[in-house]
Amino acid sequence: MPFSEKEVEAFCKESMESWCLSDAKAIGAWWDTYLKSPDTDILLRPSGNPMDKKLNLDMAATGKLSADSHVWMSFDSCQFICGGKAAVVTYTLRAKFTYDGKANDDIAKFSAVVEDVNGTLKYVFMHRCTGIKPTD
Repeated sequence: MPFSEKEVEAFCKESMESWCLSDAKAIGAWWDTYLKSPDTDILLRPSGNPMDKKLNLDMAATGKLSADSHVWMSFDSCQFICGGKAAVVTYTLRAKFTYDGKANDDIAKFSAVVEDVNGTLKYVFMHRCTGIKPTD
């Protein structure tokens, strides 16, 4: 049975709010929980460069990454494809984190494709756009 737009939104919100991670064990568990093929899937970073699970774990191992908060702002669009078995979505998140001593606080748009994998939603693609500075 296809998922509803509300269920897709709930999945995206839960995954993004729980992505506020700094330690390698939790990061690995996030990839294993939310991605269809955690060992081969990639996330596109704002630079356009891909990040796979190994790179994300390596970044955490350096101790240079500190994720402070991920706040869900909005679910902006949802277009079902493949007879309702997948959806292309966009949403907005506010992220506060420190990388290599530089504090970041930005609002970023995401685009993603989620798929029904044996009755469970999983990401098959995600892209984080360059963040903009909040006005507050």
